[in-house]
Amino acid sequence: FLRKAVAADPTMGDALLPLGLTYIEMDLYDKVLSLTRRFTKEDDANADALLLAGLAYQAKGEYKEACSRYNRALAVMPEDERVALESTLLIADDPPNASASGPVHGHTTSPDSARTVLDAFWRERDPLLLTEYNERQMAHYGRVFYASLRFEDPLNGLKGWETDMGKAFIKFGP
Repeated sequence: FLRKAVAADPTMGDALLPLGLTYIEMDLYDKVLSLTRRFTKEDDANADALLLAGLAYQAKGEYKEACSRYNRALAVMPEDERVALESTLLIADDPPNASASGPVHGHTTSPDSARTVLDAFWRERDPLLLTEYNERQMAHYGRVFYASLRFEDPLNGLKGWETDMGKAFIKFGP
């Protein structure tokens, strides 16, 4: 039904995420990329399509492409969604700076200070320093986005990353 909805109306945004999730879970990454190309061709500011493409590229091991899609998505997504995607609360064993704000720990300071702390957090966890992207940071983005797709609880009004299953997935992975 999802494929038929997209075939009938390629702008059918409501079918994008469920169909993309289905393809991801079936390891049909090229189908995900084909699907997301349709949406980003018409609207390059579609953060969901960019995140879905990033997830597919990451699963294929094409990290440079995944990083590009994640960064483009972060640039166009609303502030509250970006903060949720970048949040390190679930994975930080001992927060590096208790006075940091925004995406790192939720206290109030300047956005530049929060960005500096967040960048330092990810630099410390970069497994391959010689690459132009941080594999652990991309894994985090992929986990948060997958959790938001897979574990959403619309009956209780919870985003996937807010549920217990989503939090466990983000912290420990598959």
